[in-house]
Amino acid sequence: MPGKRRVYGAPFKAKVALAAAKGDRTTAQLASQFGIHTSQVTAWKKQLMAQVAELFADGRQRRPDQATDEQELFEQCERRSKSAAQFGDPEHCEPLLPPIEGLLADPELADDLGHRSARLSLP
Repeated sequence: MPGKRRVYGAPFKAKVALAAAKGDRTTAQLASQFGIHTSQVTAWKKQLMAQVAELFADGRQRRPDQATDEQELFEQCERRSKSAAQFGDPEHCEPLLPPIEGLLADPELADDLGHRSARLSLP
């Protein structure tokens, strides 16, 4: 009956894989140095090389639904700007707020709002 299987931690695997990636010693020398089988050295080196690009990957990648949300918002803005341009004629527009001159010329309203400049006459 063979002995129990050894479980190696991530720091040990990383140390072996980095030593193998250096390339200054053979796989057999590394296996002898770390007390493991040569296939382990090869497997961990291969895993390191496959996943090393993920260390430098940009974590700010777009989600697939985020791109569609942005496209939808852009289309909404475009539709609104077209409709605003369509009704941009002053005859079709009603002012949403009274002109500021009218507010400032009324002394009672100006005092309520605390505007000292309301007492000034505007040209």
